[in-house]
Order: sequence, then structure tokens, then C-alpha cells
Amino acid sequence: MILLYICIKKAETILITIKRNFSKGGDQMSITIEEILLLPIFGDAKLISGEKGTHKEVRWVTILEVLDEITQLQSGELLITTAFDLLSNEDLIDNLIRNLQERNLSGIIIQTGYYLEAIPDRMIQESNKYHFPIIELPRTTTFSEITKIVHRNIMYNQFEKIKFSEELYKKLAGIAVSDNGLRPFTHLLSQLVKGDIAIFDKDLNELCYTVDPSLNFHNENLIKYLYPFKEDFENGSFLTKTIKDEEQHILISSVKSNNIFYGYIIALKSSKFDEFEEIAIQHTSTIAAVEFIKLSSLEKKDNQYKADFLELLLTGNYTDDLSIYSKGEVLGYKIGTYDTCVAIIKIDNYDKMLNLDKIESDLLHTILKKLDENGLQTMFKLFSGQFVLLISNRFTNRVNITKTLEKIADYIFEKFDVSLSVGIGNYYKDFKKYRNSYKEAQEALFIIESVWKGKKSLHINNLGLYQLLLPLFQDRNLIRDYHQKVLGNILDDEELIETLKVYLENTKLNEAADKLFIHRHTLKYRIKKIEKLTNRDINNFNDRVELEIALIIHNVFKAS
Repeated sequence: MILLYICIKKAETILITIKRNFSKGGDQMSITIEEILLLPIFGDAKLISGEKGTHKEVRWVTILEVLDEITQLQSGELLITTAFDLLSNEDLIDNLIRNLQERNLSGIIIQTGYYLEAIPDRMIQESNKYHFPIIELPRTTTFSEITKIVHRNIMYNQFEKIKFSEELYKKLAGIAVSDNGLRPFTHLLSQLVKGDIAIFDKDLNELCYTVDPSLNFHNENLIKYLYPFKEDFENGSFLTKTIKDEEQHILISSVKSNNIFYGYIIALKSSKFDEFEEIAIQHTSTIAAVEFIKLSSLEKKDNQYKADFLELLLTGNYTDDLSIYSKGEVLGYKIGTYDTCVAIIKIDNYDKMLNLDKIESDLLHTILKKLDENGLQTMFKLFSGQFVLLISNRFTNRVNITKTLEKIADYIFEKFDVSLSVGIGNYYKDFKKYRNSYKEAQEALFIIESVWKGKKSLHINNLGLYQLLLPLFQDRNLIRDYHQKVLGNILDDEELIETLKVYLENTKLNEAADKLFIHRHTLKYRIKKIEKLTNRDINNFNDRVELEIALIIHNVFKAS
């Protein structure tokens, strides 16, 4: 009830704002050049040039006789003149159209028969170059009649917009508070625009749509058109985008509220969208944001329930087995049915990052989506800079969890420039052993952070000798004594430690010397010095093993 109340109040806030804008006129009052030319008073007028610019909107008609005084003209005005001083000014003939275009005027009406018998060719050429309409008006038509009729049509057009918007507002308001989801929005818009409507979330997942069988509606086609502009919509560069595809017209409108981007409404029809249809789609996009807010709130609540349930599983703080099975069933998880492991994903350099909430949200959303694409069911709990994931794999013979998480880490780095470290535990079907997998994932992550810092992901079974040593790290005194006993005499000499490390990794003397960038005789000298100080013979199997174990401990101590 609280959530519904919050969402309804949010809807009312958006709706009141939109209605206030409608009442003020919303968009500036206008009519296009094309519509003006259809008025009866322009029956004898002639469009001379600039035909490609007749879509331009006219917000006002201004009469001006002296054409070298255009500095007061404003964007969207339609200039009407007798061209009193045009023929006597060559510079004006050459530059007038370009100057009017730069001031973003809609066009020019020139009345011939007084001071000008024909429009100069140079002006016609400039008009076509800039798609700036020139309309020739006979001397029989008065300027006062033109301004009165055009302004009356501008006002009437705006009145129709307001009337349409008020009716649309009532319908959208009813949908917004009905709590019936997004589908009623698509049905209403489909009726208004007489075409198909689809709603996608910000990751291009289709949420709902209506389909007219006569249209070629294909999800993948729409995504193909949308994807190149995805980033522009997300950062606010685009609010709407119109695309013409063969015989179909596509209009994309962003769903956004309080600078938070939620998704897209996409309309498809066989004919061009008119002004009223565009208004309907844009306003529906604004109010549909309320539904996205509700869905987001419900998703957060659902995720919190799952996170709490995951904590129960991994801590063992539950009363009986039946409660786990029943809670899992309610949350959509068949506990104990599939092979399940725990993976811990840590954001590297977390403390140095800005805008952490958004980064965590984007990363988590991407990780979960990629896992889902691989058929993996996931529960998660978010800690500071770490995602603890419980992953159920129905296809263990087909989906390699380690390789999958490595690919996801690579994708995250490429897309977000964020480095991840991933520790992975073993699979278990018995939910009581999920805790074991959690512990194993922690141990694998510990080794990544301590020793193998260049590795993105590590499965517990790939730890090698480190896995045997991990239990010993519980007794720090024991391993510290061993570390000191074997390497104590060379611990302060980083050169000898590095030499020992490289030599143990490379059994051939020449290869080790090359890696250390020293002569092989120098390497021999250092090896003899190490053997003397450690009282160990590197060529003796037991001594060599002791040195390798002590070096592993040294690496862990050094990292931690």
C-alpha cells in the first residue's frame, strides 16, 4: 500500500506538471509553411523555391519593407515584404536569403508588382541551397488579410493541441493510477497513432507490445534501428528520434523522469506521424515513467527478499530444512535441484571510484543479464564493492562457470573500464553445503588478491599448492616461524628473493638469467649465496620444496 501511494503521488506530480504545460500552450504556437500554402487566401500565391523547407514551422508573420534592417527578426517568423529597396542593393540580393536562414526564419513572402516584377535568380538559387522557402504573392492580396488569417490559424491550431492534450491527459491519468502495468499504455497509443507500439527497458529487453498484422513488426529490426542511438538516449542527447525505413515510419521516444533514464517507447506505422501523434507518444513516455518507477521499486523489494534468503543459506541461521525449501519455492528457486556454487565478484579499486551507487547498479545489472543469457539462475547479495552470487547451473556439461565469469569480467572491463576479481567455489546440490562453496570462493579470491593479482577469476580447484597451504594460514604463528626459518637470512635482500623466485620457475640456468637480465655467471654466484644463507641445496628435492613453500608464504605475507 505504501509503495502504491508513493507511485500515485509521483504520477500526480508528473501529470500536474504536464497539465500546467498544456494550459500554458506547451509548445509554442505554430503552423507549417506547407499548411499555410493550403489556406484559400494563398490560392493565387506561388512557391518559387526552397520546397524542401516547407516543413518549417511559422510562429508569427512579420511585415518589413526595408530589408537591410533584419536584426530584429526572430526564429520562426515568416517575413512578408514588397522588397522596396531590393533591386538597388546588389549585396542584399546576394546575401538576404543566407542572413534570414542564419536567423532561423521560416521563409519569406515577396509581393511582386510594386517594386519587383520577378524574384532574382540569385535569390532563387540561394533559396534552394538553404531549403529556405520563397513565396511569390500577387499585388491583389493585402498584407492585413494574410496576417489576420495566418495568425487565426496559428491560434486555432494551438487550441486544437490543447484540447487534444487535455483529453489525452485524462486518459493517461486514469491509466497511471489504475495499477494495470504498461500494457494499457501500448493499447491507447496504438489506437491513437493507428500503428504498432512496443515498450523496451534501457537494456533493450522488450516489456510489452501491440501488433498490427499488416505491418512488418520484428523485435530484432527495431533494436537494430535503436541500438546506434542508445547512448544518445541514455545521456539525454535525444528525447525522440524519427526513422524512415522503406514503407514504414518509426518514432522512438525516451522514458525518463528526474533525469533517470528507464527505457523506450517505439511506434511503427506505414504513414508519417503527424503532430498530434508525436504529442501523444511524447506525453505517454513521460507518464509511463511512473510505471517504470513502480516496477523498479518492486524489483528492489524482491531483490532484498532474495538477498536476505541468501544470507540465511550461507550463514546457516535457519530453524529447519522445510523453511528453506518453502522460502526458495516462493522466491522461484528449486533448492537442491541443480548444481549450485558461490562466486564472489570484487570491484578492484572500489575505494577510489566516484558515483559508486550507479557503478554498482550498472555492473550488477550487466552481470545478472549475462549469467541469465547463459541459462544460469542467480541470487545475489551486495556488500561494499563485492557481489556474492549463488549460481545454479542446469547445464554443467555445457556451461563452464569459470570461463563464463572470465568472459563477463572481460566484457565489464571493455564496457565500463572497471576491473573485477572473481573467486569461485565448488558445485553442491545439498543446500547445507552452499556454505562450503562460499568459503571456497573467499579462499580463491584471497589468493587472487594476495598472489595472482593479474588473474581475473580463479576456481578453488585451480589453486594448486596454495589450496593445501590455505588451512595453515589460519595459524599465522606457525607459518611465520616456517617462513623465518627457511628464508630469514635473505628476507631483507629483495634481489636474492627475486632471483630465487625466477630460478625456481625456470629450471634452465640460461632462461632464468635472461629473465633477470643478468649474466649466467652472476646468476650462479647469487644461487650459491642463497644456498649458503638458507642452508639449503636447490638441487636437492626436499630442500627445493621447502624453498618453494616458503616463497609462497612470502608472497602471501607481502601482499597482505
